[in-house]
Amino acid sequence: MTATQTYQTRPLGCWAKAKELRTQYYKDYATAHERGGIRWAGGAWTFGAIPCGLGDDVYSLTSEPYGASIAANTKFSLKCLEATERAGYARDLCSYMRNYWGSLLLNEYLWGGPFPKPASRISSGRIISAVVTPSGIRWCAIMNRISRASALTWRSDRRGRSPATRWTT
Repeated sequence: MTATQTYQTRPLGCWAKAKELRTQYYKDYATAHERGGIRWAGGAWTFGAIPCGLGDDVYSLTSEPYGASIAANTKFSLKCLEATERAGYARDLCSYMRNYWGSLLLNEYLWGGPFPKPASRISSGRIISAVVTPSGIRWCAIMNRISRASALTWRSDRRGRSPATRWTT
């Protein structure tokens, strides 16, 4: 019988650098306009390549990662969740979504200052086995209502076809 070989574990060596890069990314988003850049927001799985193809001065704030970042800060997350509830949204909705909406409603950005409003939002919903899952579109529509930004939304089926696209302001 052979002995099981074990390996010594250690913390991820690049974790501090990863946190530094993430923080700088969010700060760059917040200050994009002062540096002549453009901000857009939307779902994390949305076609980020389209706006990124416009140049290095285009910055995105995608919904799920920002909501998750807020969740890691329990004090700010609680403020956001409470603001969303006061605005009439149900407690059983996605907490990342409620964190994001709460940040908008409070007009507070996780990294300080007022919430940096995007020039537009890009979001999509998927049709999976003929069942529409419009959460990304709905999430975007409510963010648009709160912050009064324009939005491009579309639905696509599981093969990537886009039967419906609309621009809202």
